[in-house]
Amino acid sequence: ADQLAPAACLSRVGARKGAPCKSRTATIAPSLARRQGKHVHYCTTTMRRTPNRDASPPGEHLPLVHGSSAKPAVARESLWYHSSFLIMAEAMGMGVLGIPHATAQIGWVWGLTACVAFGLVSTYSSLLLGRVKNDAFAQAESYADVALAAFGPAAARLTRASVLLTWQSILPFFLLACAESARTFAPWALLDTPTWLLLVALLLLPPLQLRTLHQVAWLSFASSVAIVAAISAIMAALLLQARDDAAPASPPSAGGRRHSVWLPSGAASLDSFGAVSAFVFAYQCHSVLLEIMREMREPRSFPAAARAAYGVMGLVY
Repeated sequence: ADQLAPAACLSRVGARKGAPCKSRTATIAPSLARRQGKHVHYCTTTMRRTPNRDASPPGEHLPLVHGSSAKPAVARESLWYHSSFLIMAEAMGMGVLGIPHATAQIGWVWGLTACVAFGLVSTYSSLLLGRVKNDAFAQAESYADVALAAFGPAAARLTRASVLLTWQSILPFFLLACAESARTFAPWALLDTPTWLLLVALLLLPPLQLRTLHQVAWLSFASSVAIVAAISAIMAALLLQARDDAAPASPPSAGGRRHSVWLPSGAASLDSFGAVSAFVFAYQCHSVLLEIMREMREPRSFPAAARAAYGVMGLVY
C-alpha cells in the first residue's frame, strides 16, 4: 500500500507546517489507509507521499508503474486544439460509415435520438476522465496507471491487457477497411485482398515513425477533413440523384428498404441492438484519452478539447 498511494500526503489534525497538501483535498482509497493504520488524504496537486511522522525527503516521488523507478519524460507540447484533432480522428472515421445503416435499422426517430444521446454521454464520460486525471491521479498516463494507484498491481495488469487486446482487435478491422477502400479506388489493379493488406501496411510505415501523439495531430486534422469531404460528396451525389429522379415517389433503395420514421416493422431485436451499438462505436475514443492528456501542455484545458471535438462530431453525424 505504501507503494501504491498516489498524491498522498499528511492530513492529520495538527499536520506539520509545510506539508505538500493544499486545502483542496479528497479522501481516496480509504481501504489502503486503513490497512496502513493511518489516516491518509490524497492531494490533488502533488504525487508525493508524506508519512505521518517521518516525512519523505523533498522531491521524492513514488512510481505509478509497479516495479519501475521512473518513467521516460514525455514532451508536453499539445494545446487544446491539437488534442481536439486527435479525439476527432480517433472517433470520426470508420464509425461514421456505419451510422446510415444503423439509422435504417431502427428508423429516423430512434436513430437521431441515439446519435444525440450517445454524443452527450460520450462527452460527459470524457469530462469525467479529465477529472480523474487532473483532480485525482495527476501523474497517471494510462488506465493501467489509474488501476494501479486505485486497486493494485493485479488490476493494473488486467486493465493493461484489456486495453491492448481492444487495440489489437480493432487493428485488423481498420486494415481490412483500408484494403477494401484501396481496391475500390483502384479497380484496375487486379490484386487480391492479402496483397492490398500488405500495401496498406507498407503505406503506414512512414507515419508510424512519428513517435508522439502531438506529432500526428495535424495528420489527424487532415483525416477529419477528409471524412467531412467524403460525407459532403456523398450528400451532394444523393441530392443530385433526387433532383434528376423524374418519378413522383422515390423507389425503394437497393435491398428493398424504405424510409422508416419509427422502428421498422418486423425489425429483429438483435439487429436493433447492433444498430444502437454502432452509435456507441461511432463516438468511442476513450481508450486513448489519458494518453492524449499526458502530452498536453496544460491538461486542465482538456475539457475544452473534448467539448470542441464532440461538438464537431455531433454536427457531422
